[in-house]
Formats: sequence, structure tokens, C-alpha cells
Amino acid sequence: MNKSNARNFRHVLANGDPIEALKLPGSGLSALSSNGEINAHDKGELLEAISTIMSMSASGEIKQEHVPSEEISRQEAELVAQANASLEDWAALGAAVADEISEQASRAGFMRNLAVGKTLRQGEFPNVYMPRHEVQAVISTSPTQMGYQLIRDRQFRPSEYEVKSNVRVSQMELDQSSGDLLRDIRDQAMEAIMTGEDRIWKRAADRTVGRANDLTYISGELTPKMLASMQEQVTDWNLSANKAIISNDFWKDIIGNPEFSSFLDPVSKFDLVVNGKIGTLVGLELMTDGFRAQNQRVLDKGEIYVVSSPENHGVYTTRGVRSTPTDGANQGATDKGWLIAETFSFVLANVRSVAKGQRV
Repeated sequence: MNKSNARNFRHVLANGDPIEALKLPGSGLSALSSNGEINAHDKGELLEAISTIMSMSASGEIKQEHVPSEEISRQEAELVAQANASLEDWAALGAAVADEISEQASRAGFMRNLAVGKTLRQGEFPNVYMPRHEVQAVISTSPTQMGYQLIRDRQFRPSEYEVKSNVRVSQMELDQSSGDLLRDIRDQAMEAIMTGEDRIWKRAADRTVGRANDLTYISGELTPKMLASMQEQVTDWNLSANKAIISNDFWKDIIGNPEFSSFLDPVSKFDLVVNGKIGTLVGLELMTDGFRAQNQRVLDKGEIYVVSSPENHGVYTTRGVRSTPTDGANQGATDKGWLIAETFSFVLANVRSVAKGQRV
């Protein structure tokens, strides 16, 4: 089995039309140019187009789908049936899904864009080099447990644990599948791994509140003064402030406030936008999970984080996303699937490197 067959995805409209068929509201013009740029005559049109794409992605009107070519469609239709008939091919299909999850996490995941990453080989230990002596850190000891620790040494060895999910499909689904089942499998695995990693980061970031930087309460709309206050909490510790992680409701505040407009440089590349990278504002790269499916979001409404550079913020280690075929026959069931898992560790290495805001 060719593993790449399981990874031919691109964004399409909900009715199956290619994303190039997307029209800008009001004008009826194509939303995208031939080189993948969002069509817009000026910044205002670009901001409106990004808002439209965000809304459509969140509602399912834009989704990731298999590339609709005749050859690939034929391959996809045969892929599940072929894998279902062979233990070796079933294992290969699971490995292809695991590879794609890892790639997407690197493109769009908060964890992998905010922290320094290291892939460990067999026999290696997760040794983390801290940014300074006597640093206050948040240590992740499981996907849900965080501990606060003063680390005096420049090197620290965090605990490893597993981020995992048992992805299963019934025999009836396998018998009836025409290839769409791959997308459902991918979505389940994506929620477990990429979203699981991002939830670990968010839990750690939330544990830093009040340790070095206070929570910024945002009453009403976000303003430049409020955002500057959050930046200053990080930069006052002689750290750079590089990224802002925002819930999608803050995007409306930003594009609706004329005070922000002269400082906002929106991204025009569609592939970057749908992966949550929407622009730069007063030196901060803006990222959001507003383009994700609802089950893959980690931010609550009204949450914003200003974060320093990865080398000053945190370190994660992984031994790679892997898949292990599973079978329900021993339990008298006809379903089958894979255990999708990775061995992981994370240290938010400096509580001064992140400041949180919350709308009230």
C-alpha cells in the first residue's frame, strides 16, 4: 500500500466544489487567485475575506477533503477495502494517518508553534535545557496534571507520558465506506493528538496566571491599550513578546477597531490562514483555533495569550506519533482500528514568558 494515498487532502466547500469556487460576499468574485492568495483590493477587503473564511471553516462550509481527481478517488475507494482485507495494509493505513497528524500538528498546533520541539530516538532521555538559572516553571506530568516547580539547574529531566486515543470503526462502516471514512478516522486522531497537545499547553499556560504576570481583565472590546499592557507584562522581564493566541471573537474586535488598523498586517496566503495564522499586530504574530472544527478547538470564548519566543517559553519532546492496529474480535465485536499514541513531555520553562487576558 502507498501511504501517500491516505494523505491527499485539500480544502473544499461543503458541497464538494473545490475551494477555488469560493466567492467573496457581495462582489461575487472568486475569493482566491491562482497562486493561492486571497483576492482583495485593499486591507479592508482582506480582513473581511479572512473573517468569512473563518466563519465558514468553523461552521463546516469549508472542510478538508480528499483531492477530487478521478484517479485518486478510485484509489481512495479501494484503499479502505484493501486495508480491511490485509493486516499488513491495515497497519500501513494507520501509519499513514499517524504521519499526517504529526504534519498537521506542526503546521497548525499551538504547542508545536510556541515551544521548542525535540524528537527523541531510542535510548534518549528528555533532557531539557532551561533558559536561565532558578527559573519558575510549570511541569506537565500527564495530559491533565500540571505541577509548579522552581528549577535551579540549567538542565531538567521531565516525566514522559502518553497522549493517545483508540480510534475504532465498525465492520458495517468498513463495508459501506467509499473513502470518506478516512476523513472521519483522521478527525478522531487529530482531536486526540494535535488537540491533546494544545490542551496540555493551555493547561500549563493557565497555571502561570498570578505567578509572575497577572490576569488582564478585558471589559467589552479588546483595545490597543489592553493588548499593550499584556505585552509589557512579558517584555518587562526582558523577554520578547512574539505571538498572540486569540479566540475567534477577538478577531472581530481587532478588525472593527480603527485604532488597530494601521498596526495590523493580515496574512493573504489561504493555506496559512486556514491553519490559524492570520496576521501580525504590533509585532505579535496572531494565531487562532477559530478555523478548526468545534471538537478540535482548545480556547474558550474571550481568551487571549501573549507569548514569548519558543526558546524562552517551553520545550516539548516526542517520540513520534505511532499507530498500533487493534481488533475487537477477542471481545466478540467486529470493529477494528488503531491505538494512535505518542510518548510526550512538556515543560513551560519560564512562567514570565506568557500573559493571559480574559474577557469579562
